[in-house]
Amino acid sequence: MSDVHQDDQQKLLPFYLVCDVWWSMVESGALDACNQILPSLALALEKDPIICDKVRFGVIDFSDQAQVLLPLCDLLEQTTLPTLEGRGGTSFKAAFDLVRAQIERDVNQLKADGFMVHRPAMFFLSDGVPTDHEHEWRTAFASLTEWDKTTQQGFRMYPNIIPFGLAGADPQILQQLIHPT
Repeated sequence: MSDVHQDDQQKLLPFYLVCDVWWSMVESGALDACNQILPSLALALEKDPIICDKVRFGVIDFSDQAQVLLPLCDLLEQTTLPTLEGRGGTSFKAAFDLVRAQIERDVNQLKADGFMVHRPAMFFLSDGVPTDHEHEWRTAFASLTEWDKTTQQGFRMYPNIIPFGLAGADPQILQQLIHPT
């Protein structure tokens, strides 16, 4: 590590916006609402430079597959913001698997760059129930969220997850995605 004392290190919060882009999101207008979130966040951050210096944003969308639309970055340094476009089904498994892999990469990179890192945060936006088998998405969710401090087993970098139900989402399923409970 460099000669920066730990007290002097900047501590960053990795923040992920994970959006369902299934066709129903287009039909209901929920995807249009989701597309307004990043510009609104950028405007809010311009007004609060202290928070802006401490948060890094990433955007992941998911349908049958998940993809990184915006790698973790300083949102105000972006000249263009991604646009979410409808496709496929609603694979929670694909979303959880990619988020886990992305958090691991991003947190390790931030630490290698000399930053301290807060527990990642994830806003999970969806209007439906998963189209994959319940066992599959629940296993992927457990892989993303389970950490046993005593045995040091699981995913140490698990995120705080705040789900948002859009346009008729099943509140019972989304409530199960709140983490930690």
